[in-house]
Amino acid sequence: MDEKDEIGKLLEEYQMQKTRRENGEDKTLPELEPPKRSIDFSADKVEEQEPAQSNEKAEKNSEKQQKETDKIMSKKKREENKNTFLIIFNTVKTKLMTKNTAIFLVALVLIILAAFGIKYAVNRNENAYLTPYENEYNIDFPDGMLKEYCDYYGENQNTAGYIKIKDIDFESPVYIEATGEPSVKRCMSECTLQNYIISLDTKELEKHYNSASAYNDSQGYIEYSNLFENYRFSVVGAFYTNTDPDDDNGYVFPYKTPETMTEKSASTFVTDLQTRFLYYTQNFSRKDKLLIITCPTDLREGFEFVLVCKMTDSNKEWEAKEVDESRIHYPQIVYDDKGIENPYRLANGWYPEVVVNIYTDDNGESVTEARQLTELDYM
Repeated sequence: MDEKDEIGKLLEEYQMQKTRRENGEDKTLPELEPPKRSIDFSADKVEEQEPAQSNEKAEKNSEKQQKETDKIMSKKKREENKNTFLIIFNTVKTKLMTKNTAIFLVALVLIILAAFGIKYAVNRNENAYLTPYENEYNIDFPDGMLKEYCDYYGENQNTAGYIKIKDIDFESPVYIEATGEPSVKRCMSECTLQNYIISLDTKELEKHYNSASAYNDSQGYIEYSNLFENYRFSVVGAFYTNTDPDDDNGYVFPYKTPETMTEKSASTFVTDLQTRFLYYTQNFSRKDKLLIITCPTDLREGFEFVLVCKMTDSNKEWEAKEVDESRIHYPQIVYDDKGIENPYRLANGWYPEVVVNIYTDDNGESVTEARQLTELDYM
């Protein structure tokens, strides 16, 4: 057996003994005997050596082997400890990361809940004034409804607005169309509201706004609320129009359009309104929010008087100017009565295009979806 095999055997025995000690099977570690020198008995002569020298050499070999064994085992132990440390470190790290993640998520949820709680609390606090009305009428009130209109809404949930006209000493709740008078036209559900269209069953308003001179002697303003905000509208003009298609070559001007129109349609609408005005007080554009009030008239059977106002924050007083009679766009029957040609005979047939959706496409461009209205939408 050569020296390499002996070292391997020693390592194996050392490891087995170490294992037994760790398992409690062997409490003591017996001293390892140094390897014995082999003797060849077949030799003719055995060389005798001094015992002291042989023992000394054996001890040195044993010490050398022990040091090498200890060195190997120490290195192996360090590697085992290193691996154990890495395993423990990674386990702790993972647990800590998992713990930190959990703590973060819990904190995030708590923050979100707190935000909603604060928002809810603020909302409830801001609308606390509605509680007595809800208890009194046993209904839910829309958040933000102005207190001054709560009783009207409590008594009739079809209440959609409130109008004040000082010229005729008139003020009243306004109801959803077909549920009461005065009424406001509904906006189609898929659209957004741009204009308020009010039907008012009185002929008194016409007297104050059917001419430039009448306007100049009037207030020139109408107050209207949608129950959530109070608005002031300034009169910009007035006109007469037919309600029977037969009076205008099968056409009725579609001014009763509360929905937001496309830019092109809104511009056409403003132009068509202006060509019908009996007088004008100030400029307005397609971007203005309008209040359009329609009233009955004695001018002609089947006709309506229409007052057009735009939203404003100004208290400025305007002076109205008459429009030349020849430039006013009347229904065809008026020209027939006068025996003159209708200069707008080719202008009829327009119906608005209203916006039903606006979104941003994949390229970041704004896209507008619109619906073209027809005469069927006004029947």
